[in-house]
Amino acid sequence: MKSPGGMGLILIMVLTVSQVITAQEFKQDKLRFVIHRDQGRFSLYYLINPSSGKYIPLIADEDPRSSFLAVKVDGRVYRLGDDPAFRVRIENRENPAIVFESSFLRVYEEFAFIKKSNDIPQDGISITIRIENIASQSSRVEAWVLLDTCLGEQDNAGLTEITIPKESRNRFFLSQDNTAGLAAGIFVEGKNNPSSAKAVDWRTSYHSAWIPGTSGTDYPSRDQAVSYYYGPLDISRGGQKQFTIILYVDDNNSFSMHESSFDSKAGLIHAL
Repeated sequence: MKSPGGMGLILIMVLTVSQVITAQEFKQDKLRFVIHRDQGRFSLYYLINPSSGKYIPLIADEDPRSSFLAVKVDGRVYRLGDDPAFRVRIENRENPAIVFESSFLRVYEEFAFIKKSNDIPQDGISITIRIENIASQSSRVEAWVLLDTCLGEQDNAGLTEITIPKESRNRFFLSQDNTAGLAAGIFVEGKNNPSSAKAVDWRTSYHSAWIPGTSGTDYPSRDQAVSYYYGPLDISRGGQKQFTIILYVDDNNSFSMHESSFDSKAGLIHAL
């Protein structure tokens, strides 16, 4: 897969009454992406009706905090955007980033639009997470990304797993309804992929301090999410690790045309 280029952004500042910037919005073609500065979170939308300007959320947006990035550093868990040990700021550059910084770790969550091409199946965004050890000694770091899908928010279909194209190793979670959906990469060639990725029950995961167990009884209810785990990562003093998550738009059932497989009883757990 080719590395995504610059975002070519249209930037819209959303101001509160006190004129403090709380959110920044970026658009490219039919995609709209919002960074919530005060929460350290993001939202993603797709324009399904250009004439009326109607967008639909590709991840649950009622409360952006329902999706999150968490790290475990030397055994202690920090949910970024919520834990006071990490300050939050936004870096506005070619590809904007949410930056979480503490006295011992700096985490960048960088976003870039990607365009459909021979190597890219659909338009979407890439999320590159870079973890830098700024402590005075080496650290063992784990990372957990929970994406709250729109499944279970309304009466629509469940998550499926697909392989696209059929002969490649690329694999995705697919969440969709009758209009459009989200294809979240599980394994994407050329990227640092997760140690494990699975479909999970959102409520169980959200209210857990760290990744819940994987027994058959905790498989998703209708309110489903996608969980990515990276680690453990041993990062030397001054060192860094990074990984990338790709989120594609599934418009007009473009992904659904490909072979699908999903074990709804066991969930999806992959050692990649």
